[in-house]
Amino acid sequence: MRVVADCRGIRGGASVVDPISGYDPDKQKATVALTFTGDEEYNQKNYALKVSVGSKVKANDTFTAAAPAAAATVKVEKTKKFTFKPAASYKLATRDSGALVTGKASIPTGDYELTGLSLLNANIGGTANSFKSYFEIADGKLRIKTTVSEADMQKLLSDKDYKKHLTGYLTYTATARKSYYEASTGTGTNTVKITVKLDDKKALAKYTADEVTITNKENATVSAMIRADKEKVTLAAAMIDPDERKTDACVVANDPFLTEGSKINLKLKETTTKAKVKATVYVVPENSYYASKFAQGQSPKLEDYQKYGTAVTINLKVVQPVTMTLADATAAVTAWVETVKTADPAPEWLTKKDAAEATMKAAVTDEAKKAIVADNAAEFVIAYAPRSAGDSTEDFTFEAAGTTKAGKVRGTLEIKLGADSTEKSTVPFEFIIPMQEEEEKPPVETTPEVTKVEILKDGATVETATATPGENIAFTAKVTGDNLTEDTDFNVTWAVEGSIESKSSITDGVLSVGADETATTLTVKATSTKDTTKSASVTVTVTPAGG
Repeated sequence: MRVVADCRGIRGGASVVDPISGYDPDKQKATVALTFTGDEEYNQKNYALKVSVGSKVKANDTFTAAAPAAAATVKVEKTKKFTFKPAASYKLATRDSGALVTGKASIPTGDYELTGLSLLNANIGGTANSFKSYFEIADGKLRIKTTVSEADMQKLLSDKDYKKHLTGYLTYTATARKSYYEASTGTGTNTVKITVKLDDKKALAKYTADEVTITNKENATVSAMIRADKEKVTLAAAMIDPDERKTDACVVANDPFLTEGSKINLKLKETTTKAKVKATVYVVPENSYYASKFAQGQSPKLEDYQKYGTAVTINLKVVQPVTMTLADATAAVTAWVETVKTADPAPEWLTKKDAAEATMKAAVTDEAKKAIVADNAAEFVIAYAPRSAGDSTEDFTFEAAGTTKAGKVRGTLEIKLGADSTEKSTVPFEFIIPMQEEEEKPPVETTPEVTKVEILKDGATVETATATPGENIAFTAKVTGDNLTEDTDFNVTWAVEGSIESKSSITDGVLSVGADETATTLTVKATSTKDTTKSASVTVTVTPAGG
């Protein structure tokens, strides 16, 4: 059974969202997502609806309200126009990895995207320049090509004749990610003339490092993330500045110094009395024009890093080491077991679908290790205890959850302070794995379609009939098709043709032939109101009474 919101009362309908999320018991507020259904266009400013909170049994889809329905109002914003004005000038630095292609938009950055980015040469004095030979688009950025020779780079920077190559064209496609924006000026696929200004003296992006904490003990290590304009940047190379005025003597590079492309590894060579220490490193972005100077086999020196790289100061907060005894670690793991047992909802690692025994075993071990928060945690060993003193089989059993029953995972964790320690303790555990609910498939969108209209008389389909002046004949219409669920989908419009001076008429399928009707033939027609291209006709022959 799950807590849900039953939302009723909006014209066109709203889907019932299951379950409610983000409930705040103090404020007694929760989040309910609404999805409008139907083909109507919603032009009202506000929609009133009733929201009932209760439970819903998935097996029979029955909703039971737990409280009276509350009134709520949904405010609908007016359609906003999406306009985009692309940037016409870009600054590029040889030390940077490029400038993000951007512009000024009337909607938030996350609500639109720029795709189809490409460059074109410009026509200068009747001849195409070489703009595309020097610049490229990669990862949404305008960049200097690393294949440009140093001689050409110097000409681009200083030779007036080469200035003509700093102008080109950018083709882009600006589209809104959300359908309620109306595309307007500058959107869609367009081409704009752009110019490039080059800088060979400094990086244009602001390079920073995340502040990190390091334990005040010998050989403690830490990794610091390097960012350019707050975004993670992939580095080609980095080097620590050995000058004690820029780098504290107790901080040294840790091997490997550069890891994961954007993190710097540092080591505390010896303990310190300072609450904060710093290290200055020179970084070279992967897409820097000068990255090739730091490629394998080049053997760059400190002067090269200072000349072609960018200095970044990493601040390290020094904290005193926190250690645990075996008893402390056991208590921490025991508390963790109780937390998992009582967690509602169950932790994500315990609810993963189709988890194999090895996967679940690894998850339990990893999560248990996290309970030991200490600087000597690496010295703690957590494994599965043997079932008995003379049995080497590990005490671990696993039963996966299904859609009709819950699963179980149980065992005993063995904790040691050091792999070779003779002292150890054990913590038993048993966790219930919640039932794995079947994924609800989204409803298939269907389009009503009329395939045929028939006219019936006395329950049988007819194409001809006879009548006398003054007689009434009852016809019915049968509409067939696909996905016709609403009553209105089966409605028809009746008409009679051929009557002289409109002396005959038809209402709701009942033909009234005029007493003074002189026409010998009438045509009764039934047309679908859902699809006016679909209709049926009956030819009615009018004969004099007794004729």
